[in-house]
Amino acid sequence: MDETSKAMPNNVLDAIALNELKDKICNNIIEEFIQIIDSYLEDTPQRLRSLNDAIIQGNAKILQLEAHSLKSSSAIVGAKNLSLLCQQLEKLGRDGNTNDAVLLVSQAMVEYAQVETALQWECKVHSK
Repeated sequence: MDETSKAMPNNVLDAIALNELKDKICNNIIEEFIQIIDSYLEDTPQRLRSLNDAIIQGNAKILQLEAHSLKSSSAIVGAKNLSLLCQQLEKLGRDGNTNDAVLLVSQAMVEYAQVETALQWECKVHSK
């Protein structure tokens, strides 16, 4: 087992998506890679709050739109489980169902905490 797999939180990030971000999207420019991750880490807590607010307000359209944005950005940084949760939230929003979204949003918040730790670790490793 190499150092990467020992230290990285288990199954939180999709290594293929993360490598694609680094290699293809950022052309192996580590500063860009870290900047994209930092932007994601800065943006996501607000999006999660917006999802929660949309549920409280019963606003299915906002739920759908916020979940869609978070689904896409999460997929780009390799947060596949979070992206899948957001896909389910997006569908609930499209169907006008905010009631069933409560549990999914709390699962997304728990998942994001793990993603945040894993991405911070990635930035630390790549900035050396």
